[in-house]
Amino acid sequence: MSDKKRSPMEIYNARAVQPDFCHLNDISESLQYMILSLEDMTFYAHNGVVTAAMWLSFRKSLRTGHLYGGSTITQQLVKNLYFTFEKSWVRKAREIVIARKFEKQLSKTQILELYLNIIYFDNGQYGISNASRFYFGKAPSELTFNQAIFLSVLLPVVGIYNPLYHPEEYSRYRDKKIHAVFRYNPLYESMRYELEKHGPGCLDEELCKASAETDKYNRPGPMINERFGPGMPESLICEH
Repeated sequence: MSDKKRSPMEIYNARAVQPDFCHLNDISESLQYMILSLEDMTFYAHNGVVTAAMWLSFRKSLRTGHLYGGSTITQQLVKNLYFTFEKSWVRKAREIVIARKFEKQLSKTQILELYLNIIYFDNGQYGISNASRFYFGKAPSELTFNQAIFLSVLLPVVGIYNPLYHPEEYSRYRDKKIHAVFRYNPLYESMRYELEKHGPGCLDEELCKASAETDKYNRPGPMINERFGPGMPESLICEH
């Protein structure tokens, strides 16, 4: 079967048999919670797209002339698997169509697993298993609260604030981001308690330091779809 015709389930199954694939049950609950809180708080409630968020993004884009986010985790997964990061409404429209297909053909668990197992964590590390071992020398299930914060907040700034080379810039962004999400939200009182107890700027000393071995990664990584993706799924866009 042509790569371009692989269904979402076939993409999931192909990734799931690879030795570095990590099932959701083997990923720290703190990390899952942080990822969902920072990237997509309504993940388990939507069908791939949050219409209100997309509408707000569209209105802001009209005012400023720039294309803004508003993407769910499902949309992010589709974008990483099938598209370049060129910003256009044509790409966004196709992304939405395919995201809805993914939600029909995969469970929420499978979508989140696939996302966490293909996403780029900077410094040459694709997927949570590789990232967890690279940065902290441990399996994803063993991550501490602070390590979960580190990896979760890393996703939006990959290629911008590499924490091994620009730790101060990364730390400033991390602190700003987590406080913006959790500080005034009554739903996250337990998370605020953890942040106060551990300190948002406190990372385990296990974090790897920059070395000659990591120098080769101090540049943008190749597109995720070049590594895991099946190419443009025209059948997914056209079928009803």
